[in-house]
Order: sequence, then structure tokens, then C-alpha cells
Amino acid sequence: MKRLNSFIFIPANIEKYYKKIPEMNVDALIIDLEDSLPNKGYLDVFSIIKRNVDLLSEKPLFVRINNTNKVEIERDFDFLEQIKKETKLQIEGLFIPKFEKYDNIYNIFLKINSKIKILIIIETAKGLNNLKPSLEKYHSKIFGISIGAEDLNEDLDYERTKENLIFYRREISFASKLYNKFCFDTVYPFFKDDQGFLKEIDNIKSFGFNGKLLIHPRQVELFNSSFYLSENEVIEYKMIIKKYEALKQKGKGVLVYKDKIYERPHINTLRKKLKYFS
Repeated sequence: MKRLNSFIFIPANIEKYYKKIPEMNVDALIIDLEDSLPNKGYLDVFSIIKRNVDLLSEKPLFVRINNTNKVEIERDFDFLEQIKKETKLQIEGLFIPKFEKYDNIYNIFLKINSKIKILIIIETAKGLNNLKPSLEKYHSKIFGISIGAEDLNEDLDYERTKENLIFYRREISFASKLYNKFCFDTVYPFFKDDQGFLKEIDNIKSFGFNGKLLIHPRQVELFNSSFYLSENEVIEYKMIIKKYEALKQKGKGVLVYKDKIYERPHINTLRKKLKYFS
């Protein structure tokens, strides 16, 4: 599977953002249909997409659809079918916003090709509360989970604080690990605040997140330079694993390296980091 750690939103009806795609070293694109584009807006979006098929074909393509009611979902599905038919664009997955309960949308999603990746965005208290029951029942249908912190804060009457984000991230990360799903962090809305963005990257890495949703091109390179292991870290982690394995062959299960004890759980963590972050 291609690497899917960074996703950037492309407003569906603003063509100038499509033109920036070649400049962005991002893993995947999200065409954003949410917030109920009027019917006229869909005609405009269809024309924009047709003019930019080559750009949209450069990277894995996801779409954030509407999820306010059944009519909107079906309208978006019809729109995507039209795009697929007339442009031959391959849609890799769908982001489902304001997810609250899979039972509510299950019949609609029976229409979806089983190869389409479904990623749910938790943006309400009810969605957070129902996440584990939904994963318990329908985990095979869901590829990944993300947080919509801005909407979740609004629903809970919370401020966007580090403590509240830690609460959301802990819940999402735990559920994703419990059901072996990918988890992706919320957007960082302050796109000129590089230091704040980098602090968020450190935080989500500590929670085992698989990536982050992005909203501005300048965030892409910041993500790429901070989310992945450095060359020196890769070399060091591999050396630590090699030293540990050598001791293991001698019947020893503990390595001391730079005043730190490494046992099996620490070595497995390093292996995971090398697998997902290098």
C-alpha cells in the first residue's frame, strides 16, 4: 500500500487550489464537498474537476462528502459516479464527516465498492461516544479514524486547548489500536504558526497517530520534515535492534544503551517506528 500519512483538503469549488497540487509533496488529496454546496455549485465543481483531471491523477484521491442527511449523501454519491464515469478518475476513499453511528448510514454504504477506503471523522460528542460500538460491529468496513477538533469543540462547548486535544487524541488512538485501524489527527487551523504545528506533530507521534489532515500547502513540508524519522534516527534505531538481537542470541533479554534499558517492548516500538515513520 502507498504511504498515506498526510492528506490535504482542496476546496472543491476554488480552482486556484488545484493548481498548487504539483508543488505539494503530500501523500493524498481530499476534494472537499462538505458544507452543502448548492446545486449550481456542483455544476461548477464538475467543470473544475474535468479541467484538472491530470493534476488530480497525480496522487491518491479522497473525497469528503456531506453527511447531514440521506438526501445529501445520495446526491454526493451520484455526483461521484458522474465524475468517475466522465473523467475516469479513481477515487481511493471517502472521508465521512460528523460520523455518529454506522447503523445510520450502513444501507447507503452498501453501494460503495469494497475497495473504497472509508475514513470517519469524529466531530460530535455522540460520535465519540458511539465510536467503539460502531467499530465493534462494523470494523471491517472502516479503514481509518480522524478527529474534527473544531466541530467537536463547538459541540462540547470546549476551547481548543492542549488538554482537550489530548483527551480527543487519547480516545481516538485507543479505539484505533483496539480495532487495528489507522488514525489521523485533526487539522491545525493556524497555518502561519509553524511552532504550534510542530508541537502538534510531536504530540500525535507520542500517541501513535499515523498522520495528519492538512489545510495549507505550507504545512506539507513542515509535516514531512517533522513527522518522519531522521536519517540518524533510522541508523541508531537499527543499531539498537541489532545489538539487542545479538544479546538475545546469547540468552540475554536486556540491552543497556546510552543509560537506557531496552527490553522486548522497547525494541518492538523501535521496529514499529522504523516501519511507519521512515
